[in-house]
Amino acid sequence: LFVVEAGVPDGIKVDCEGRIYVGVGNGVAVYSREGAVLGTFFAPSGCANLVLVPRGKQAMDIVALCEKQIFKFSVATGSCQYGKRWSGLGR
Repeated sequence: LFVVEAGVPDGIKVDCEGRIYVGVGNGVAVYSREGAVLGTFFAPSGCANLVLVPRGKQAMDIVALCEKQIFKFSVATGSCQYGKRWSGLGR
């Protein structure tokens, strides 16, 4: 689907609009569902894992575990409507 620009891809997550978040050698890269690069949340080291945390109805935090540091990036999610639980989690 795509090639990362720095490091080895790890900690891959997908939001409700299909954007792909990938831990890479210089932070967290963001791709469209088609694989186009949308941008990077830069960190001074590689990020091996991450979690998407819903905040309200149209925002989320990306918590990234990057070698010896933990970073939080806040993101407006547009039309994502996170309710009391994420869709697609079963139950």
